[in-house]
Amino acid sequence: MPWYPDDPYQCGPQSLATVLTASGVEMAPESLVASIYVPERRGSFAPELKASARAHGRLPYRLAPTLDALMTALDDGYPVLILQNLGLGFAPTWHFAVVVGYDRDAGAFLLRSGPHRRLVMDSTRFERRWRLGDYWGIALLGPADLPDWVELTGYEAQLAYLETAWGPHLEGVYRRMAKRWPQSATANLGLGNLAFGSADLAGAERYYRRVLAADGDHVGALNNLAEVYARRGQLEAALKLACRALRLA
Repeated sequence: MPWYPDDPYQCGPQSLATVLTASGVEMAPESLVASIYVPERRGSFAPELKASARAHGRLPYRLAPTLDALMTALDDGYPVLILQNLGLGFAPTWHFAVVVGYDRDAGAFLLRSGPHRRLVMDSTRFERRWRLGDYWGIALLGPADLPDWVELTGYEAQLAYLETAWGPHLEGVYRRMAKRWPQSATANLGLGNLAFGSADLAGAERYYRRVLAADGDHVGALNNLAEVYARRGQLEAALKLACRALRLA
């Protein structure tokens, strides 16, 4: 696991570089400063960290706000970038760190934090600081990653930003999603679009109809199915679907 000791105001770049490198994207903290560090506020902030992770081809998945969810991700080999409040609720001192392990018997968590390569923090103190940071924590997922603890809503929300960056991997991403969540509109619409792009009109229709079986008013699926009909020369059916999609939109 990489370690980058930081200066007092650079915990964001250092922490993000740690989890990016652990995920397979070699990254030096100094190369991240310009995109996530806000000099006038002497710090980095969660939206910029997530945007930077996506810019480097990683999906920043926010964990459920529990210690169990955190430990489950760690058990699966995913270090977790967290936000802590080292101060008080009314006088916060915000700090990003990376949780890299835990000792259940000792009741402690192991962090890369600031100048500390191996900071051992008892679970009570850790939980308090994390709670004051609103239990914010993200694991970075690559296109082949879909661990059991990932939930559809959170995954889909971030995937929307990555469809261009993950272009060559999207078919595999959508197929894994469809296997896990057969009713996923994102997965079925995506597979339908890929089939349409390769002139597999039967396949495209099949996926678009899966979307409509779950949501008969899905504008994207209606419009795309109209395109399938138009490509086949079934213009009356295509026009009917397109008009319906237009009314709903």
